[in-house]
Amino acid sequence: MIREGDRISISQGNTGTLQNDTLTSIVNTTGQILIEPDLRSLRRTHSKDPLKSATVLSYWRSETGAPLPSCPRTSLETLINTLQYTNATTLLVGFEIEVTFLSRSPSNPFTSTSKPSPESVFSPLTTTHAWGTLSPEQFLQLPFLSEIVTSLDEMGIEIIQFHSESGAGQYEFILPPHPPLLAIDTLIQARQVISQIAAQHGFRATLHPKPLERGAGTAAHAHISLHPPDRDMQFFVGGVLAHLPAICAFSMPEASSYKRVVDDEWTGGKWVAWGTQNREVPLRRVKDGRWEIRCLDGLANPYFALGATIAAGLLGLQSGEQLYAQLDLPFNPSGLDDAGRAHYGVTRQMPGRLEEAVEALKGDGALREVLDQEMVSDYLVMKDAEQKMLGEMDEAERRVFLIERY
Repeated sequence: MIREGDRISISQGNTGTLQNDTLTSIVNTTGQILIEPDLRSLRRTHSKDPLKSATVLSYWRSETGAPLPSCPRTSLETLINTLQYTNATTLLVGFEIEVTFLSRSPSNPFTSTSKPSPESVFSPLTTTHAWGTLSPEQFLQLPFLSEIVTSLDEMGIEIIQFHSESGAGQYEFILPPHPPLLAIDTLIQARQVISQIAAQHGFRATLHPKPLERGAGTAAHAHISLHPPDRDMQFFVGGVLAHLPAICAFSMPEASSYKRVVDDEWTGGKWVAWGTQNREVPLRRVKDGRWEIRCLDGLANPYFALGATIAAGLLGLQSGEQLYAQLDLPFNPSGLDDAGRAHYGVTRQMPGRLEEAVEALKGDGALREVLDQEMVSDYLVMKDAEQKMLGEMDEAERRVFLIERY
């Protein structure tokens, strides 16, 4: 097809449907989208795949072959090019994959007529469990975990570290730094492998930020390195931090995303702040030029989340050299009083609910302008429709719905 110039096409209307094919107000019944494969991302699937195959990430094109502004990959690439060619700056991005492995209970299925709690439908793979541990129970799962790592390695996806995380059944697989598009390609393909191999063992691998009522939540932190590093304060403090509440509409895109983020549990905390090696703030400075975005989970579309981060950074670079009101915070902000936080310029709280993040995005005209107004407008319509659809479910049904899909 590629050699002959043919392309797979999908209905334009598919971009306006929800996860269960519910139609929204932006469904367009006319026209089609042509799928333009980016052969740089072409990769064979893992050796455990019963069907020999490959995956490739793609762009959306019009019927004339022109880029579509609504394409997430095109939108992100445009921002990357602006950063590189207008600001002489490039990025490396490394994602952390936090995942919770669950077993299903065959004796207590979740159905439309019988809706038990998610805890009775799913149980964590391991329960004698904590960060960095290897209990005998965990030891028995090493062949399964190693199968994931070796399968990824055979595909050319390097895992530079993997270990148990704090939640029951929760593990982390850390990807190396790559240019932004390659980083997202690798993230998506690695997550697919993890999910598929888990399924072959009868497990569900979920990125849900709070799959179980108790215990640690699941994030998807991103490390971003700026090259050259000399303007990282402008990019991250003057840009990303200034627009962080609006970015959360993309990086923490579901109501359940906000149940993960609490004070005093290394989840990034509830205050808009940054600090060197401070894990109780949403923006951690690792070293000159390298920062970690902590207000990010696995339900986020990585194109949108990284795009919003770069857009905010561009606004910071455009602001030029200045003194920043927010200082490097060496303390847990929740342990300071108002005066103590004010001393470091920490006066704003992070969104506590998705609705607050959405309102922040609606009110952030500068960020929306850089991102493309039409794309943001459609995203907000889809997000509103999605939340209405999920809102018709009770808490247990909604959590299982998301666990099964993400």
